[in-house]
Amino acid sequence: MIKHIVLWKFREGTQAQAAEFLRKLAQLQGQIPEIAAMQVQRSRKRTVRRRSHCVLFGYGRPCALPK
Repeated sequence: MIKHIVLWKFREGTQAQAAEFLRKLAQLQGQIPEIAAMQVQRSRKRTVRRRSHCVLFGYGRPCALPK
């Protein structure tokens, strides 16, 4: 399985937009057949410089990809 990790931080004051984004992001697994697994997580530590969220995508078997 190929894994793709994305880390990001939402700007202050965008909680409503962030919640909507995370809701729509969670729906991608059922909409995109190539996504075999997906996890969306929030950071447990609250610091200014760290990223606040992470998504881990898993894409099928590498041997199934075109060469």
